[in-house]
Amino acid sequence: MPRRKRKRAIKLARTLKRKCYCVLKHRAIRELFICLLIVAVLYFGITGVLILALQTGTPLLAVESDSMKPTFERGDLLIIRGIDDPTREDAIRENDIVIYEARFGRTIVHRVVVNERTNEWRRPIDGTWEFWIKGDAPTAMGEWVRADQIKGKVIFWIPKLGYISLWVRGA
Repeated sequence: MPRRKRKRAIKLARTLKRKCYCVLKHRAIRELFICLLIVAVLYFGITGVLILALQTGTPLLAVESDSMKPTFERGDLLIIRGIDDPTREDAIRENDIVIYEARFGRTIVHRVVVNERTNEWRRPIDGTWEFWIKGDAPTAMGEWVRADQIKGKVIFWIPKLGYISLWVRGA
């Protein structure tokens, strides 16, 4: 690097350092920065612990639609436990609320219920299990979902706390 460019880069670095120091010198800005840093560390720490404890890659999920109304409303935060083998007899039962991956990579929250026509809630098809899943809303449509699409079960939810996630994602 030529000597003139190096001097210019050093001067720019010193100027930026001075400006950052001046900004953080103000007590209110410094305390806000520290508060945001603490919140970020807590969020990522809690998420990491939940990933390990609940054995799923997505332990927290915000409800995006009203298909599960009145059980869940848009903006509720769901806590999910992973299911390692959905085909096991006791892994998924009728009336469990499950998270599954639908077409186009969308994650959907619905309940395992009895199919009105076949009068069954699960069935073996070509060596794999399928579950009849439907939302709680009266207008929700049901569908058969393969066991490998199911990612977890809802074990707890916190009303309205998921709005933060929806706001950040722009959903």
